Amino acid sequence: MARPIAAGEEFTTENLKIIRPGDGLWPRNWEIVLGRKATRDLKPGTPLTWEAL
Repeated sequence: MARPIAAGEEFTTENLKIIRPGDGLWPRNWEIVLGRKATRDLKPGTPLTWEAL
């Protein structure tokens, strides 16, 4: 995460960033993630998982 994301907030290019290497989703999933909403509050630097979508 590039900044804190609240539960229910939509994932955008402004609140996400790709960091490598990482433990989260692969960068190839970028287009799938954009537009979805967070299922819980997320802190900056938290690796994104499918459960958080």
